[in-house]
Amino acid sequence: MSKIYIKEIRNIERPDYLGGNNWNLEKLKPLTLILGRNGCGKTTLLNNIASKLRDKGVNIEGGGDILLDQKIENTIQIKVDKISAERGGNFNIDGGILSQLSTDPGYTAKTRQGSKSNNFRSEVASRYDKLMALLSIHDNSSSERPYIKRETIINLLGTLLPQKYKLKSPKGYFKIVTTKDEKESVEFDKLSSGEIEMFTIGLECLISVNWQYEYGYIHKVLVIDEPDVHIHPDLQIRFLEFIYKLVEEFSVQVFIGTHSSVFVTNMESKKSGIVWMSDEKDTLKAQSKNEMVGEIAPIIGGHLITQILMNNKILLVEGYDDETVWRKAASCSNENMNLYVQKCHGKSEMIKIETAIERILTATCDGIPGSPFIISIRDKDDGESEIDDRKFVKRFKTECREIENCILSNEFLNKYDKTIEGLTFKGDRKHQDIKAVAPSISKEITGSDIDWRVILGGIIGSKFRDGTILTDQSENSITTFLGKNFLGCLKTN
Repeated sequence: MSKIYIKEIRNIERPDYLGGNNWNLEKLKPLTLILGRNGCGKTTLLNNIASKLRDKGVNIEGGGDILLDQKIENTIQIKVDKISAERGGNFNIDGGILSQLSTDPGYTAKTRQGSKSNNFRSEVASRYDKLMALLSIHDNSSSERPYIKRETIINLLGTLLPQKYKLKSPKGYFKIVTTKDEKESVEFDKLSSGEIEMFTIGLECLISVNWQYEYGYIHKVLVIDEPDVHIHPDLQIRFLEFIYKLVEEFSVQVFIGTHSSVFVTNMESKKSGIVWMSDEKDTLKAQSKNEMVGEIAPIIGGHLITQILMNNKILLVEGYDDETVWRKAASCSNENMNLYVQKCHGKSEMIKIETAIERILTATCDGIPGSPFIISIRDKDDGESEIDDRKFVKRFKTECREIENCILSNEFLNKYDKTIEGLTFKGDRKHQDIKAVAPSISKEITGSDIDWRVILGGIIGSKFRDGTILTDQSENSITTFLGKNFLGCLKTN
């Protein structure tokens, strides 16, 4: 049987308090990350994915609301296990849980609805004990079956432990020892809380993919809610690598609800997709890492997180001329503008980046302290003066046609003791298209070939530095050319 996965799930129940209607998931991958801020419905979505898929039979074409990535020759049976976000209890075998596991096939499904699983670790220990006993029965069997050797489970589990530890398997049960001295055993509860967390989740994943033994093809799905809670980034990376091994070896499909940027930055593009949760959208499409990077590459190139840490604002501009002006202005402002300037290749790319920012930040936060954090400025060359803001982007148009017109502002002319009347230029200094002749106008004003963009940026920066950028609203000042509201947003708070 070739490896397949569920590509699309439609009509997933969505409660009224989260917007009603139904969720639809599209472009799913063997590993799909579901990212969203607290309260956006991640846990509810994961619960309802599990409910939708549990014990579902899917035929050759895909079963109604469930579409596979390829056609198959028979019906598959889907088996689902869910791992809740808050995983409590102690790692010990519980006779009561063992009894429940034997008599109630749906026991773990019932205990893992919602975000809490109070006896999770006892369930894992008890399920592991039962699985080891089951595997020992089949160890000498020559028939083909979806089981693995106990040693394989131990080896995979060992990848979740730090290098200072090693896992041994006396008679199928694990024993943790130190790598320096394999005779020195380590009690399980002596591991750090994060190490225990990762180990028990990983163990539960391995139990889940080996729990069902039936003839016919079974597609196993794991739904994991926030495995990254309280976990250091290095352990998160180790866990993600473990999940990829699980996906590859057992053809299991995994959904992970998370807040982890570590997962996003370390995911493999071909095997994974990211769903950005949104309050407004019913249809959620998973993106590959390459698609996401392609959309926001300029911002990633500018190190978005760095800009936040540096308390910088990000300014999106249309092209190279604008970029040169504003970078020079920021550098000359004496930190009265903490600004990172990012060039876009025209308005179409600017809109694409704004849309990607809105989708990603909507999924990860309610707002940004010190907003507006992201600002965009475009030329007024289409004649429209107003433009609507987006949720995380404050959007402006210049009051003049484009940045080139600012060389005809009072400040630029005054720097060289020139007046507009003394120039050969005749026309509307604010709204006439002068892009093609800007270098010649600048040369007439300055008397040299010095770059007008650098001069203009220096003038703007000096006005931020001396505090006159918002007070000088005389006709044909730089403030009236660019707009007081826009310039006010650039000023350091």
